[in-house]
Amino acid sequence: MTKKFIVILVMLVGLVSGAWAGNRIVLMDFLMSAENIADYAKQDATKYNHSCGPTSTLFVYNYYLYKNSGGRKVLFYGSNKNELINRAKWTIRKLYKTMGQSVNTDTRTFDSLIDIGVYRYKFTNVEQRSQYDVLNTNLEYLVNDLQNGIPIIVSLKGQNNGQGRVWKNGKRVYVHKIHSTNPVGKWNHIVVIFGYDKKNSYKFSDNDIVYYFDPYFGKHHYMTLKELKRVANQDNMDYLRFGK
Repeated sequence: MTKKFIVILVMLVGLVSGAWAGNRIVLMDFLMSAENIADYAKQDATKYNHSCGPTSTLFVYNYYLYKNSGGRKVLFYGSNKNELINRAKWTIRKLYKTMGQSVNTDTRTFDSLIDIGVYRYKFTNVEQRSQYDVLNTNLEYLVNDLQNGIPIIVSLKGQNNGQGRVWKNGKRVYVHKIHSTNPVGKWNHIVVIFGYDKKNSYKFSDNDIVYYFDPYFGKHHYMTLKELKRVANQDNMDYLRFGK
C-alpha cells in the first residue's frame, strides 16, 4: 500500500479504524481491497469503456473476498500486469454472459447487475431500493446498509453538453464540469458508494459528503449530497444494495 493511499485513508476516517467516526462511516476494507486490483480491473486498463456496471460489481465481489479472508485474498494475484489485465477482461466477459449482453455494452437498468449478484456471485442480499419511498427514507437505508458493511451501487447522469475528453497543451485530458469524475461523456456512469459523512446527526443536509469509487479510473472521490441529488439517475435514491 502506498504512503499516499495511507494518508488519504487517514483523512477519510480520522484516527478511527472501523465503522463510525462521529457521523462518518467509511468501508475501509473496500478501499484497501480496491487498491489491490485497481491497476488491472479498472476500465482504463481493460479498455471496456462502457463496462462500469459489471466492473463495479467486480470491485464489490473483491471487497467481500478481501474482507472475509481477513485481508489475505483478492481476485487477481501476480507480477505480470498484462496477464492480470487479461484475466480481469476474461472475468468481465463472464459477467456480461450472465447479464445476457454483448461485451462492453451499456448497463441500462440495475436488473442485469442484480442477475450478476444472484446468479454469478450467489449473493442473497442484492436489492434495488423502492423508487416509491421518499428520498430521506432511502438515504436512511443507504446509511444503514453502509453501517452493515454493504457497498452501494448508483448510476450518475451522463454529460449532455458534449464535454468529456478534450485537447489541452497537446494532450488528451478529461473535462468534468457537470461531475468531477464522469469520464464517459453523454453516457450514464455507474459507481460504488463506500462512505457517508453526515454533518448533522438529526437530519440529512446538502453539505453531507458522499464517498465513492469510480471503476473507470480505479480511484475514489467524493461529492456533496446536493451534487449527488443533482447527478443521480435515481430521483429518490433508489440505489442498488449489493450485499452478500
